Amino acid sequence: MQNLREAPPRRSRGLAALLGVLALGVILGAGAVLWSENSGQRSGLELRVSASDEVLVGEVFEVAAEVRNESGQTVRDVKISLSLPMGIVYADGRSDVRRTATVGELASGEVYRKVFKALGVEARTGLEGEEKKALNVEVSYLPEGLGKNLVESATREVVVLPAIEVTIEAPTEATSGEEFDWSARYKNVTTRPWKVALDLVAPSGFRGNFKRTELSVEPGEGGELKFRGGIALPAREEIVIALNAMSRIGERDYLVGSGPATIAIAPSELQLSILSSADARGGALREEELAYTIVYKNVGAEPLRNLRVNAALEGAALDAGSVRPGDMGIAGRGVVAWTPETTPTLVTLSPKSEARLTFAVRLTPPASPRRLSEKNAVVTLRETGEAERDQKKVSATASAETKVVGG
Repeated sequence: MQNLREAPPRRSRGLAALLGVLALGVILGAGAVLWSENSGQRSGLELRVSASDEVLVGEVFEVAAEVRNESGQTVRDVKISLSLPMGIVYADGRSDVRRTATVGELASGEVYRKVFKALGVEARTGLEGEEKKALNVEVSYLPEGLGKNLVESATREVVVLPAIEVTIEAPTEATSGEEFDWSARYKNVTTRPWKVALDLVAPSGFRGNFKRTELSVEPGEGGELKFRGGIALPAREEIVIALNAMSRIGERDYLVGSGPATIAIAPSELQLSILSSADARGGALREEELAYTIVYKNVGAEPLRNLRVNAALEGAALDAGSVRPGDMGIAGRGVVAWTPETTPTLVTLSPKSEARLTFAVRLTPPASPRRLSEKNAVVTLRETGEAERDQKKVSATASAETKVVGG
């Protein structure tokens, strides 16, 4: 007849008040059993760990560690330790990630069972599904006649499921610069209310009218939010955006739900390139008037309408007030703008065609009191262009640097 010794109950402290608010049932750890890899090979001491396969964020669950001594002798200095991964904390809310229970001696044939109570606080959902989190349990002990402690270990994987399910509906492919509609659906799948803030995580070139949104979501309640977006990035294979649902548990904000989406970026039908009079010489001279040509192309199969092109110049060698636009452009200090209202060629650009815009700017004279360093002896031109196709906006960007020599 085996002897079973249970660990004495431990008082919960710290976030007891929080857990009262959660009012969640305890899951009694009926998960799969995992035996230590080295069970019985060296000392006859066996370790098994059980826990639920899946838990929801905000849900308390049990991690049970059972040690069985089948060595035929008493072992001493027995200790059981549990290490928690990120996204899981102890149910009393304290911040330690590893706890150890001291067992002492364990007689031959005796079984000791220790139950740790944990709380899922964070769920990370990627493109391939929910992330598995590893619960690591170790038992150390001192066999008779051996001068050092031995350690057995076992790992139990648990998936923390989101409390707020989030899904994004967006086009699987978008043209660089094109605007499009996208939306996010959310739902509270737990039995308690949540206050959440929805935040968008996206590359810097992803733009739109999204704003951080704070919601109070009752059990079973859901909704949909609609937005406009666009991608001002060069063509590449794809980008990933995600909408994260954050909520405060205890004294920290945790990720309680997340929905990712992948968008492939196709090249824009509008393309820009820049030519300068100094390109062939490898640089411009001080006091020279630089002539720039902007080439804009429609590489698509549909006409582009109502084009708008903007040029912005930067550089210490630049006489910003000397900008002289061509093609009826409008000039300011270091900037030029062309619109369909002033430049008729921008009203329509036929498929597979191109057109050009020009302007000039003078560089400062060599006698300027500010001597140029290698770093600032550069004039940078940045171009942006927008057009309309089928009532949708497309855009393009280009940049070029001209080195200034002889200064």
